[in-house]
Amino acid sequence: MDEFIERFNGNELNTFASKDQLDKVRATRFSLFNFELLRGIQPNDTIPSIYEEFVNDIASDSLELSIENPNNWIEAQCSFKWKGIPKTLSIQLQLEEDENHYWRWCVIGVKGLEESGLLKEDGILSISPVDHELNFLGLESLFLNDAEKFVRTKKTGIHIDSLSFFYGLVTSGVLKFNQCERVEFHCRQFPGYYFIVTEILRTNTTNSGWLIVSLNKTNKSIHYEENSNNPSRCDDGAIDIAHD
Repeated sequence: MDEFIERFNGNELNTFASKDQLDKVRATRFSLFNFELLRGIQPNDTIPSIYEEFVNDIASDSLELSIENPNNWIEAQCSFKWKGIPKTLSIQLQLEEDENHYWRWCVIGVKGLEESGLLKEDGILSISPVDHELNFLGLESLFLNDAEKFVRTKKTGIHIDSLSFFYGLVTSGVLKFNQCERVEFHCRQFPGYYFIVTEILRTNTTNSGWLIVSLNKTNKSIHYEENSNNPSRCDDGAIDIAHD
């Protein structure tokens, strides 16, 4: 990933015929796209592609990519075992600088709890309206027989915090980590764009390694959700990273 950033920022340039430094930087950035994204794209067309617009906008504003930027984050797709059953979750991480100016990766969110069946929030699990008369004897049955669906006893309108739920599974030992299988770098640092970088290994081609696999336009402004530890989605569909 460090090499990708160096090339993106023009510190390591591919060997091209052009003697113009800016042209070399642009060409190097184009080489960082997964070539499958650029199929059918005609350079210098009357209507420039999103890829040309992106490269030109970054160059014209002299912007540099930084992995420490608070609008960027990592998604690590990891495999787990829950009661012996394989589960896949994506852990979202972001760099944080402490008071002593040391950096560390910290967890800011987790994706896939509902899709994997670990968090079954939909539906209602009722406790009898007269159970208080019996010292809530019905709770024992719910805890013993419906533990996996116990979150459905919550009051309507209350939302389960996915990150806290994830930490509960991990600290209780119910969810056991296996390995990290894929890493994606998500970037919303540049106003108007959102892209994803991941590692693609190929042979007999220079279009290999860390490459941009997705590029989309977003709202120009970047919004932060205050006092939250979870990424949220903007109206344009891109993830909006929380910021303390």
